[in-house]
This record gives sequence, C-alpha cells and structure tokens, in this order.
Amino acid sequence: MYLNAREPAEAAAPVPLQCAPKRRSGVLHLPVRSALLTVFRRISPEAPPQVRFERLGPFGGTVRSLLISSKDSRVVYLGTSDGQLYRSADSADSWTPIHAGIGRRQLVVDTLIEDPADANHLFAGGWALRSDGGGLFESRDAGRTWAPVRLPEPDVAVRDLAISRGNPAHMIVGTLAGVFLSSDGGRSWRRTGAGMDAFLQAESVAIDPADPRFLFVGTWHLGYRSSDAGKTWIRNDRGMIADSDVFSLAIDSRDSKNMYASACTGLYRSTDRGVSWVRLRVFPKSYLVRAHVVTLDPRDSRRVFGGTTEGLFVSRNAGQTWTRITDPDLIIHAVDIDPGNSNVLLIGTESHGVLRSRDGGRTWRPANAGFVHRSIARIFPDPGAPGRFLVAENAQGKNGALHIFDNPVNGWVPARGTEIPGETLLSILALPGNRGQLAGTARGFRKN
Repeated sequence: MYLNAREPAEAAAPVPLQCAPKRRSGVLHLPVRSALLTVFRRISPEAPPQVRFERLGPFGGTVRSLLISSKDSRVVYLGTSDGQLYRSADSADSWTPIHAGIGRRQLVVDTLIEDPADANHLFAGGWALRSDGGGLFESRDAGRTWAPVRLPEPDVAVRDLAISRGNPAHMIVGTLAGVFLSSDGGRSWRRTGAGMDAFLQAESVAIDPADPRFLFVGTWHLGYRSSDAGKTWIRNDRGMIADSDVFSLAIDSRDSKNMYASACTGLYRSTDRGVSWVRLRVFPKSYLVRAHVVTLDPRDSRRVFGGTTEGLFVSRNAGQTWTRITDPDLIIHAVDIDPGNSNVLLIGTESHGVLRSRDGGRTWRPANAGFVHRSIARIFPDPGAPGRFLVAENAQGKNGALHIFDNPVNGWVPARGTEIPGETLLSILALPGNRGQLAGTARGFRKN
C-alpha cells in the first residue's frame, strides 16, 4: 500500500485584515489542483500498472460559500477558492465533488444562489484572485451541470448576485466591471449606474423582498441605494465609516426597512431602508471587527449572525448585544441556516472547512467527510510505526500543519500543536523513542 498526493499548489500571499487591499478574506487558500491523499493498490508485479484510488483526506480546507436548499434541507452546496463545487445529500454528513462543476479552476466562488421559484435552478459567481476575470454560471438540474451566463462584459469578476423573492425574474449582479440588472431571469442584462466609478468595485448587492424597485449595492467605498429600479442611485454614507468595504447586505423579509451590512469596519444596522446606518458594538468595549458576512435567521429576524475574522457572533435582539459562539481564531466566510430548523447552522471557514451546529450554535462539529481542499507538500512514513504516515500541509500564506494518518483502520489521528504560522512544512523526521517530530521549513527547523 502506498500513499501519494498531487503536486502542491502555489501559495497565495496573505492579505492584511484591513480595508485595503480590497479582498474580502484575510487570507486565501488557492490550490491550483485539489490536494488529495490517495491509496494505491498494486495488482501484481507482472500485471500492467493498475491502481485503485480511495479518497482519504485530510478532509476540510477553505470554504467560500454555502447554500442549503429550500426544497430539501438535506441538500447543501459548497464553493471553494479554486472553482470547485461540492454537493451533500445528507445535511453535510458527507460531500461529493461536482464534476466538472463550473469548469473554471482558480476562481474564488463567493456566490451560490438559489432561484426562489425553482430550487433546482442555481447560480454560482466567481472571481479570479490575480486578475479582474471571473464569471457567472447557472445550473438548471440541481448542480449536476453548469453553463456560463452571458453578461454585458465578458470574463468579469462576479462578487455577488441577488434575486427578487417576490418576482424572481428581477436580478442584480455586482462585478468589478459594473452593476447589471435583468428583468427576464438572467437571459439578458443591462448596465445600471453608468459613469459611476464606485460601481466598478461592486462587492455586494440586494433587492428589497417587499418592493423590487428598491435596490442596494455595497462597494469598496460605502453603499448605494436606488428607489426606482436602478434609474438613479444615491450614496448612503450616513453613519457608516468612510472607505468601508461593504462585503454583504441582509434585509429583513418581514420588515424590509430593517437592513444589516457587514464591512471591513464592522457590522451595521439600518431601520430606514439603508438611508442611514448605526454601527453595532460587537465587543463590549469596541466596534472594530472585520465582518465578512451577515445573515438573518429566516424564522426569527431578530436573531442575526455575523461572520468575522475573529469567529462567529450572534445577536438575539436585532443587533443590540452580541455573543461570540465559536473559537475566536476562526475566519468565517459563509453562514447558512436550515430553513426548516433554525437550530441547524452551517459555517464555512478558512482552512477548517465546514462546521455544523445542531443546537443553535452552542456546540460545533466538523462536517467535512469527502470534502478536500488542502495542498499537500510532503508525505513521509513514520519509521517507528508501520502503517503510519506524516503529512505536511502547504502553508498557503497562513499556517502549515502536520496531519497523521494511522493506517486505514484508525484513520486520521489528531496532531496537537502542529500548526506552524505562515510556513510550509518541507520535511518531517519522526524522532525515535516517541520524542515527537522534527519539521523542516523555509525558516529553519521546528520541533513538536
């Protein structure tokens, strides 16, 4: 039996956790290829080379978007930072890659949206990390196959998409080439806000669920509002710190005057359809937190979730007070809530994959079986334990890590204290006498 892995990917440079440069994540994992550990079984020495592959892991990695189906909450979709899509049919107990997916590797899939009129009609939007390219894609068969959506600007970085709940034919998409509207379900598009430079840096979009004439765009420099279906736009800067990147927008479906925004400068609430904003105090003595995403409980809009670079926060009183309900070291990219059971929560994280809670956020468990989005640098047999392998994970601009595979029976064994900040593990030596491991990095040796 042999273990092998695909070639490690180029590591992405870390992005500082501040309002510039204008990327939503503090760090991006961007494997060029999916990093999988595989088992090889030799048929016989005389037979032609044949191998059987088994997906082993280490499971997890960076998740950029999540979507729980409104038709069947057991069905969940996941988007990664290298153009891959995964699907679960058992509430995230296990994941299966969608081949060939959107067909565009190296795109950060930040957007997964379901057509309110047809749960099998899905949209995925992505953007390239090292260029302004990207695209919008749609599936009409519950994610099995995908086709590109033709926008007025080709190969454009798509940052967000919104569909009117009252009239799903009305759509708005925010890109790095402008903001576009559709009134026929995405078959044709027209530019809105022509001549507005800010719309060339659109990051988030929303449509009022009660009145689709009200449109909202969050940019890398504050937010904008239209009350006439995109004919005219007004910048909404009352109460929001200047130069705020508005990463996401959420509107209360029961009272659309109430809105929330997540930004590089924190979380905000509006009670007048986005005309003015109030910055929310997430910490007892501080407002400052880089908030990637804000999500409302579909059954109780007073319960608000804020995904940040310092964990997941929840407010049970419409943003007046907040409680952190995850580890503070987690970077949260995506939050979704089971529409039929608000106690079931899924979060997509940087490096740690999907975490699931079945008790409203009091406890969390990994839900990554079958989902692999890691870059493996090296694999080494442990000379002191037959059948055990030491696996070094590429740093990807954040933390290198050591994973231990202890034969097919025991599977993956937790390796405590083995993350090395900002470094890739280039080599590993298992020290005799159970004295730990010696790890070689680009900055010298580390001992565990």
